[in-house]
Amino acid sequence: MNKQENMTMRVLSALGILFIVCGHLELPFFTIKGIFPYYSFHVYIFLFVAGYFYDPSDEEAPLKYILKKAKAFLLPYFAFNLFYGILSTILNARGFSIGQNISLYSFFVEPFMGGHQYMLNAPAWFLIALFFIEIVNLFIRIVLSKLHLDNEYIIALIYLVLGVVTVFLAIGGHVWGPYKDIGRILIMLPGFALGRIYKEKMEKLRPSVDIFDGLIINLAVLVLVFIIQMLIVRFCAGLSFSTVWVTGYANGPIIPFITIITGITFWYLISDMIVYALSLKDAGKKVLHFIAVIGRSTRSIMLHHIFIVFILNSLISKIYMSGRGFRHFDMDAYLSDAYYVYGRGITDAPKWFYTVLCIAFPILLSFIFKNVKKKIFPALAVVLSMLLLIGCAGENEKVKPYVAKDFVRASEETGNSPDGIEVSTNPDESLSVPTYITKIDDLYFIVDCYHNRVIYSLNVDAPLYTWNVMTDEIDRGHTVASDGMVYLVDDTENNRILVFEKGTGADGTPSFAMTQVFNDIGQRPHYIIYDEKTDTFYAWSSLTGEMFLFRHEEGKSRMYLTDVLSIPELNGFYVRSFTIDKDRIFFVSGNSNIIEADLQSFEIINRYPVDPRIAGMVQLTKIEDYYYITVSTDIEADQDAATIIRTKDLNSLKDGEWEDIYDTFIGGGTPYCITRIEDTYYLCEHRLPGHSIWSFKVRDNEICDVVSLF
Repeated sequence: MNKQENMTMRVLSALGILFIVCGHLELPFFTIKGIFPYYSFHVYIFLFVAGYFYDPSDEEAPLKYILKKAKAFLLPYFAFNLFYGILSTILNARGFSIGQNISLYSFFVEPFMGGHQYMLNAPAWFLIALFFIEIVNLFIRIVLSKLHLDNEYIIALIYLVLGVVTVFLAIGGHVWGPYKDIGRILIMLPGFALGRIYKEKMEKLRPSVDIFDGLIINLAVLVLVFIIQMLIVRFCAGLSFSTVWVTGYANGPIIPFITIITGITFWYLISDMIVYALSLKDAGKKVLHFIAVIGRSTRSIMLHHIFIVFILNSLISKIYMSGRGFRHFDMDAYLSDAYYVYGRGITDAPKWFYTVLCIAFPILLSFIFKNVKKKIFPALAVVLSMLLLIGCAGENEKVKPYVAKDFVRASEETGNSPDGIEVSTNPDESLSVPTYITKIDDLYFIVDCYHNRVIYSLNVDAPLYTWNVMTDEIDRGHTVASDGMVYLVDDTENNRILVFEKGTGADGTPSFAMTQVFNDIGQRPHYIIYDEKTDTFYAWSSLTGEMFLFRHEEGKSRMYLTDVLSIPELNGFYVRSFTIDKDRIFFVSGNSNIIEADLQSFEIINRYPVDPRIAGMVQLTKIEDYYYITVSTDIEADQDAATIIRTKDLNSLKDGEWEDIYDTFIGGGTPYCITRIEDTYYLCEHRLPGHSIWSFKVRDNEICDVVSLF
C-alpha cells in the first residue's frame, strides 16, 4: 500500500462508485431507508475528490494541464465510445433497441450533449463533464488570480451562485437543449469548490487532535449531519435530481446544494472511520487495500458497469429461452432497456449479484488494459465475439421481411418529397389537448390534438415555439408511430392514416412530408403503434372494433394494408387504445370490460369486468408489477371521474380494488397516454392549464422524479 495515498479519499471514491452502480441497479440499501438518496449527492463525491486533489501550480502551464486531462478523460472515453458505438449498431441489427447506431453525430456530438447515445456506456457522460469542469475551473482561477481574487471562499461563493442560478433557471424551464450542456457544468462546479475548501481551509484543523478525539468529533458531526438530513427529508419533497439532464429540482434551488454537502460530509466521515477501524489489524488492512483498489478503478467501473449488466442479462436470456430457469425474465426489457436487471419489481436479491459483478469485472478489465496493453484490441475483439454469441436473443424474434403480395390494398401515393422543403415552426406557445409523446431516433414528437398538428424537436424540454411542425393536415389526430423508415399518423376525424417520410429541409434540419395516405380506415382511427417483433403497424378504429395492419417491404417505403382483424363485440363502443404484451393484446374498457386477446388471431382469451366508475378508460400500461390505467370518464361519460389508477391484478377492478395515484400529478384534469422513452415515462394530460405533459420514473414500484414539462 502506498503510504502517501490518502486512504480516506480512496474509500470515499469506492463508496461513490458503489452508490452510482446501486443507483443504476435500483438497489436502495445504502440510501439508509431513503434518508440519503443516491441521486441527491453521489456524482458530487467525485467532484469533491477532484477538487481536493486539484494542484494550483497547474495554473502556470494551462496547455500542459489541458493535455493531461484530455489524456485522462477524453482519450479513454472516445476509445470505448468507438467500441460501444459499433456494438450498439450490431445489436440494433439483431433486434435490440438499446442505443443509437454509430455515426459521426452520435460519436462526436452526442457525448457533449448528455452522453447517452449508445446507452451501454451512458454513465461515462461524467468523464466528459469532469473534463470540462477541470478546464473551466482552471481558467476561472487564472482570471481571478490576475484580479487578486483567488481566495477559496470567494471562488466557492462564485461557483455556488452560478449553481443556484442555474437550478433556478432550470426549474423555470429555461435550461434546455444546448443550454443543458452549459448548465450541467455550472451546477457541478460547487462540488469541485467544496473539495478545495475542505483541502485548503478545513483539513488543516484535523492534526490538532489525537486519533481518539478525532473519532469522537467525527461521530458527533456524523450525528448532527444525520439529524439535519432527517429534517430535510421530513419537510421537503423527493430529494433526488438529475445532474446530467439538469432536472428534478422539486425543492427549489438551495436544498439540492445542502443535500450535496450533507451527503458528502456524512459519507466522508464514514470513510474516515472505516480507514481507522481497518488499519488496526493486518486482516483489516487487507480489506482496506481491496477497497482502495475499487477507489482507484472508478473510471473503469463508470465506463463499463452497464455493459456488464448487459452481458449478465444475455446469459440469463439464454437460460430463460431454454426453459430451464429465470421464469420472471422480461425479454422485452432486455431488448430495449440497458438498465434492466432480473428481478426488478419482485426482489432485490439478484441486484446484489449484479452489483458485485459490475464492480469486479471492470476492475479486471482495468488491470488487463494497464498491464497487457498490446493485447487490448485482441481482448476487445474476443469480448465482442462473445457478446455476439450470447447477446443475440432477439435475432430470431423478428419475423421475415414482408413481400408485397396478398395484401388488402396499397397506399395512395402523393408524390411529395421530404427533401428541400421549408420547415415551419410551431406557432403556439402552449398545447391544446396533447394526446401522445414519443421519441423516434433522435427526435421527440408530440401530437397536439386540438391544434391539429404533430410537432417535433431534438430536445424534449425546448420551448414549444421552437418545435417544428411535422404536419397540420390532420383533424384531431391522436398518435404517431414509426419503424425508422416511415412515420404513420392517425387522422382521426377524417378516417385516414397518413404516411410520412423523413428528409432534409431547405435549412439543413430534419423535415417531413406526407408521401402516402390510406382513406376509409374504419371509424375514428385513434391509436397506432409499431410492433418490432411482428414488424407491423397496428392502427385501431375506435368505434368499429377493427384493427388495420400495415407493413412495407424491406428497404422500401411503400406501405400496404395487409390485414384487418376485429373484436366484433367492441363494434359500436368507444375504445380508445390497446396494449401489446408479447403475444397478447389488451383493449381498454369501452364496454365495461378489458379484453385480452391473442395477437395473431384476435381470439379472446380473457374478459376483465371493471367498475362503472372507471369504465371510460384511455390506456393500459404495464410498469414493473403494476398495470397503470388512465381513465377519461366513468360509464356515464362524466369527465369529473378522470383519474389514474394502478393494480397488480386486472381481476380486482370489478370489485373497486385499485390504487388511485392521480394526486401524484396534482389531479383535476384528464390523463391520457403514458409512454416510455428510455428510462423515463411521460404522461399527456388535458383540462389542466400548465400541466399538459409530465415526466416521471418508477423505481421498485415507487413513482419518483415527477416533473411538469409543459
